Amino acid sequence: MHSPASATAPSNAHPRHSAHLPTTDTAQGTREELDWLQFNLRREELEFRKLMFVHDQELETKRMRLEEQRLENQRRETELESKRLDVQRKQLDTQIESLKSVTTMLGQMVSQMGSQMHNASDSNAQPR
Repeated sequence: MHSPASATAPSNAHPRHSAHLPTTDTAQGTREELDWLQFNLRREELEFRKLMFVHDQELETKRMRLEEQRLENQRRETELESKRLDVQRKQLDTQIESLKSVTTMLGQMVSQMGSQMHNASDSNAQPR
């Protein structure tokens, strides 16, 4: 703290300059004003930090909601992909069964044609 002597005008000061030097009351008032300004600054800083904390919490909550939505969308996509693959597998199974049926039918037709050709060649080989 300042001593009262340093806050008063020196005795040999010029009268014009001594009016501008702070008195003890003025120095005390300036100190109180400075303390009040520092208090308000700290109060505003705390209020700002509080608002930033609330804002950060809101952002974190929104981020968590978005992450939950992303995971839900991913789950749905996976489920749809599974269903799509199941349908595709069933289509392939149906095509395989159709190919098996056609192959069996062609085998039977070839066998019948072979028998008919064998019979025809046998009948051509017999004397009349």
